[in-house]
Amino acid sequence: MDNSPPAPAPPSRVRSLGWLQMAFLAVLALWMLGRITFVTVAVWPRPVMRAVLEMASGLVLLWVGIGGTLMYVSRDRIKALCRQIPCDWRISFFLLAVLLAMSEEAITTLLTNCAPLFGVKVGEAYITASSNYFDVICCHSVITFLPAFAFWAWLLSRYDFSPFEAFVCFGIYGNIGEAIFGGFRPADSPFWMFVYGLMVYLPAYVFADRRGWRRVSWPQYLMGTAGAMACAMIWVLFLKLTMLRNHPDLHFPPIHFNEP
Repeated sequence: MDNSPPAPAPPSRVRSLGWLQMAFLAVLALWMLGRITFVTVAVWPRPVMRAVLEMASGLVLLWVGIGGTLMYVSRDRIKALCRQIPCDWRISFFLLAVLLAMSEEAITTLLTNCAPLFGVKVGEAYITASSNYFDVICCHSVITFLPAFAFWAWLLSRYDFSPFEAFVCFGIYGNIGEAIFGGFRPADSPFWMFVYGLMVYLPAYVFADRRGWRRVSWPQYLMGTAGAMACAMIWVLFLKLTMLRNHPDLHFPPIHFNEP
């Protein structure tokens, strides 16, 4: 593996977010918060749906709010720590993305198991396929992201994606995946943008000066979303035909959206 020091990168490759990017994130955040608040109020008389929305709100607070803020303010410190690992940077990128995805799923599984705190039984309202964390990451969620993370490690080694661009592209990838498996709801797009985008923003920032120098254009942006999804779909199909062939897609009864 090539661990030779990279050529010096111009400061623009590792710059902080610009005001347009911050404005874009602010609009996404306001849209997400407004959407969750509106729907929560609308379903308040329905205990199960209210519990689901409260779990989603907990994910926004813990993963997007606290987690995203910590990633951003500590990004240079984390970068210094990660760069000391004697490993090819693409492997480090992959492992850091996997670690972040596992962290996000730890939060979602915790919230699913906290159903009694939201006034319902475990399995009556949920935001994960199982209440078992290892089942969630090994059979339902993180395991399906692995090809997408590997694909992005390769993509960044060839093209000059900024961390913000990686965030947006992977967020769109997440939207596509959720639309395929959970139904397309455009109003929920900002939520999924943050949930998935944060999985690769920090790794892309940490290794910003290692990425490729080829200029990014629309074909590469398309590769960052559709290409990652194609890799994931092939992998999921393989899993469904082999090791997960008899594994249930959901360990809980369906949520009754039309509860009185």
